[in-house]
Amino acid sequence: MQKINETIESAKAGDKAAVDSLFTLYRPFLRRLTFRAKQQLGKRVDDSDIVQDVCFRASNSIDKFSGETEPEFTGWLQAILMNRIRELHRLNTAQIRDLRREVRIDSADDSATVHWHHTSTDEDSPAAEAIRGEKALALLAAIDKLPPDQARAVDMRYLQQMKLKDIAEDMEKSIGAVAGLIRRGVDELQSQLKHDFGTS
Repeated sequence: MQKINETIESAKAGDKAAVDSLFTLYRPFLRRLTFRAKQQLGKRVDDSDIVQDVCFRASNSIDKFSGETEPEFTGWLQAILMNRIRELHRLNTAQIRDLRREVRIDSADDSATVHWHHTSTDEDSPAAEAIRGEKALALLAAIDKLPPDQARAVDMRYLQQMKLKDIAEDMEKSIGAVAGLIRRGVDELQSQLKHDFGTS
């Protein structure tokens, strides 16, 4: 965690390379938050445009960020994202609701968090491992680097907690083909991150 905290401090001090590095690291996390918000709101919005806008706003005002740690920075970015979602909401409906209640994108300590769901012998009883902070950001970045079909299958299986048959239907592939994509994707993630994701 010390490395990311140092990057935050360098970015605040005006180091452009640190700013670029920081938002490259957070972009996959912001995309996932945006996707979840869009699902719950049922809005037709472009994830990439929102993420790009949030990164632009944050990078232009990072000197005003008063925190020093990853949880504080994550919370700050989430607030910027929520403000952007609210703006889009106002443009699309006259009824302004409390989106903070509807879209839960923040964890208890505001640290970047990913819930990796895995199964035991009973597929109906999944267990979830909460991966936080720099490890969560690294996991999402690694998933982003997988071939598109692998990334999509891994995301749906272990982050969205979908069953194989539903993933196969969504991707228009056989269950065997989907299982192969997931296995290769997870093997690559474990190789990159040296982490046991408990995919039994």
